[in-house]
Amino acid sequence: MRAPAVEAWLGDEAVRPAALAALWALMALEGRCLRPASPTPGQRRARRRLTQPGAPRDDLSRLTEALLARAHLHGLRHICSPSNSLSRRAFWMLAFCICLGLLLSWSSNRLLHWLAFPTHTRVHTEWARELPFPTVTICNNNPVRLYHLTKSDLYFAGHWLGLLLANRTARPLVLDLLQDDRRTWFSKLSDFRLFLPPRRFEGTGLEFMDRLGHQLEDMLLACKYRGEPCGAHNFSTVFTRYGKCYMFNAAEEGKTLRTTMKGGTGNGLEIMLD
Repeated sequence: MRAPAVEAWLGDEAVRPAALAALWALMALEGRCLRPASPTPGQRRARRRLTQPGAPRDDLSRLTEALLARAHLHGLRHICSPSNSLSRRAFWMLAFCICLGLLLSWSSNRLLHWLAFPTHTRVHTEWARELPFPTVTICNNNPVRLYHLTKSDLYFAGHWLGLLLANRTARPLVLDLLQDDRRTWFSKLSDFRLFLPPRRFEGTGLEFMDRLGHQLEDMLLACKYRGEPCGAHNFSTVFTRYGKCYMFNAAEEGKTLRTTMKGGTGNGLEIMLD
């Protein structure tokens, strides 16, 4: 539909651009810019007052009157229309205020609810009759047994173990930590002046660590699980960066993991180490 000129209902006087933009924006929000032809008697009277030569030149009041005459907002046109009776305008004013208050109240309630970032947590408790017992790993702080070293072991792995310097001489700190009889033994062991090293060395692999690592039979003094005795045969060997370690209740193929009924003393693993 082609819109008539603005001067047809605002008069020939110039209108400020900001006021005109606000009028068109509000009308666009209503879903249509201009009403169809055949205006109401109240609108015709308002248009005649706006186009009269002696009309007041207050742009804001004229723009407000024209806007209210064409507004489609529920209740606003009935409230400000001079053609309606006082009781009808009062009724529409009360209804408009009640609806506006309900809208603001509900909107503020939803806004505060959103700003509170509500969360919903659902917890389901299920009591288990048995709990899987965790794996317990035991490692010795010393990766190898010093007194089980051979001359070949010390010659090839002494520097890697921190017992020898780069020139294959005993580290002074190691000698200071040893007792007198052990110091004499280690000094002779680290003397390679007349030593003929073997052509082949097994290296510091698993076999080397397994042979020189601490054995569980020497460390384990007592063992009980849920009140029943256990021993070194209940542990599995594993090699880590700490050397040779032992695992209780390790997950192995064909082996059932142990379980426990509850926590506390007497329901788990009790060991005594040397």
